[in-house]
Amino acid sequence: MEVYFVRHGETAANRAHVHQLGDTPLNERGQKQAQAVGLRLKNLQPTRIIASPLARAYQTGKIIGEELNLPVTTHDSLVELKRPNYIMGYKHYGLKSLWYMASWFVRHNDPAWRETGGESYEMFLARIQEAREYLETFQGHERIVVVSHSIFINFFVEHVCSKRRMSIVEAFLRFAKIILLDNTSITHLQFQPSEHDNLCNWHVVKFDDDTHVVA
Repeated sequence: MEVYFVRHGETAANRAHVHQLGDTPLNERGQKQAQAVGLRLKNLQPTRIIASPLARAYQTGKIIGEELNLPVTTHDSLVELKRPNYIMGYKHYGLKSLWYMASWFVRHNDPAWRETGGESYEMFLARIQEAREYLETFQGHERIVVVSHSIFINFFVEHVCSKRRMSIVEAFLRFAKIILLDNTSITHLQFQPSEHDNLCNWHVVKFDDDTHVVA
């Protein structure tokens, strides 16, 4: 099975580098990006499109679906990392956000995050595992486009074969990739079932292929 993770198109909040609510739509550039990646994906002949239900991802999936003549379904496991309500609208690199990220990593198993509207690292890992198991239910010949979000895609790649929590160094390197993952770039993974339970059946073919991104 081929799985093509596509980050959603650009939003005004992406351009402003602020934390955004789930109902944030694509801006004009984001819509053009979605059309461009839809045209490019035609060559890969996808059989299915699954999107995060958040507006920016679902809208991207719908535009891709129009280009590919495919319907779009959603799955709740594919949404972005759920962040606390108190940082919505704040800059990604401001002191409030940096404090949140440090606290999130240290308090990795604190259920109190749920009370803020967010989720802990452990909760996020459980959801990534849910997404992995969901995708594995599809047949081996499928070519699936999954429209999701930068943090989710990066953590899926990091943890698809490992449930071990990242070290500080690993987290820093992954954070750099989260920042650099372009809107509507494609991350290609393969899933090949094996009879050996101790082997990971997922393989990252290409991460962050952004050659189609609209300027």
